[in-house]
Amino acid sequence: MATPTPLSMDEAQGSYVWEVAESVEVADFLAAGNGKLLKSKPFSIGHLMWLLEAFPNGDREDNIGSFMIYLTLVQLPPQWQRVTFLLRLFNQETCSSFTGIATYSVSANSGGWSDGTMLLADLKECMQQSSVNKISLGCQITILALRNEKSNSDHDYQYPLRPEYIHMLKAPNPILQLQWLVDTPLLQRFKTANNGKKFESDIFYDCWSLRCAPKGKRQEDADNV
Repeated sequence: MATPTPLSMDEAQGSYVWEVAESVEVADFLAAGNGKLLKSKPFSIGHLMWLLEAFPNGDREDNIGSFMIYLTLVQLPPQWQRVTFLLRLFNQETCSSFTGIATYSVSANSGGWSDGTMLLADLKECMQQSSVNKISLGCQITILALRNEKSNSDHDYQYPLRPEYIHMLKAPNPILQLQWLVDTPLLQRFKTANNGKKFESDIFYDCWSLRCAPKGKRQEDADNV
């Protein structure tokens, strides 16, 4: 049985933006009821097919009002057991995003961000203020590792670290410095954020990001950054 084909650094990463611009489609998103599912077209990153799924008004009764986004792996080649990747889901209009490392398999092929990451009411307000009638949902994917079902090794493919990152890690006392400069428009979003809303920096060194919840992550720590 064939092993996963090695990927170059460029092949192992990519991004996709699902831009909803048609008036009828935008209206479907903004007027969606709880449990209403909308899907993007399939797209290819890392020789794999993916799609984005959106529940604009939540996918359960207990998260009505939360705009939920999921990344789904359409199909995993039969010789592959699982794929591990760095994922960022985002919405441009509300500056909403979620970054994490996920592992998908045939039986577990979908995942998304948590309740409260983005609110449908927040999207409506942003669109009203900017007078832009479009919704941009997207993802960034970096394939980190592939596992073959017949392999004795832990992974058959691993994402190659960039030379400058390797050089930094080989230093006698490696120190990783990450700096996030928050511009004025984003700072304004910090001030009006809901409890549970998180904002993220760009991705550093292909695998790190900073995250801030200006009004707290949970109800019990509301108004604590």
